Amino acid sequence: MGYRAPHRRARKMAFGEKRAAIAMSGNMNLTHHSAPMSVLLCSLGPNVPVRLTGVFEAAGYSVTESDEASQTNHLITLSKYDLLVIDAPHLADGPFNIILGGQSERLPPCIVISESSGNVEEILALEMGADGFLSRPIDLRLLLSKSRALIRRANRSELTFAFAQNCQNQPWVLDTTLQMAISPDQRTIPLSPVQVRLLSVFFSNPGVLQTRDSLAKYLGGADRKSNHVTTTMSRLRRRLAENEDDAPIKTVRGHGYVYRP
Repeated sequence: MGYRAPHRRARKMAFGEKRAAIAMSGNMNLTHHSAPMSVLLCSLGPNVPVRLTGVFEAAGYSVTESDEASQTNHLITLSKYDLLVIDAPHLADGPFNIILGGQSERLPPCIVISESSGNVEEILALEMGADGFLSRPIDLRLLLSKSRALIRRANRSELTFAFAQNCQNQPWVLDTTLQMAISPDQRTIPLSPVQVRLLSVFFSNPGVLQTRDSLAKYLGGADRKSNHVTTTMSRLRRRLAENEDDAPIKTVRGHGYVYRP
């Protein structure tokens, strides 16, 4: 069959489906986004028991339906979806291989649902590119939990990639959340909380002299003594570079330290 335009849900939910969706949306603490997460729901085979459109919509997702492999592949090339759910009664259904084999670069996180059960079917689905597998009868709460987990993981990967790309254009980058510094040659350097505070001062003020007295207030407690500042700064400089002379923070004898990117 030729390509057909996708259709949004244009039917009333079955009673059982609606009851389950309402129960889940009322009992689960869902994360709300400024724009709804998008799900591409592909139902293959003539005997799919219950379409899951209403379940995802009740949980706040935007759903696009498809019932053909060629249509699903075409939709993936046209738009970016946050999740692909393939509902196939049997993994032997022909179109299944086409979907997971033809769009590896653009394929969103994918969950496969099947009436088949057993490790062999799950292994097959995962080896073909799926990120999750559920066999019928499915726990709808588990389906939504898996969906959210896969979307979160994909979003984290995108943020990490964007962060790494940004680091390539920076001399040094400090991540205060992960408590690490990234060097110009892309080395990841774990830091202690005190080292994070000190680097935050230096990286925010390149070329500005920081005296030992000004740095002491970031150490706290007894560590405010001048010799503790010297020891802490020496450890920090060795953490940033094996040879202290190569560290981006330079010693200004008799005065303090300065960051020179």
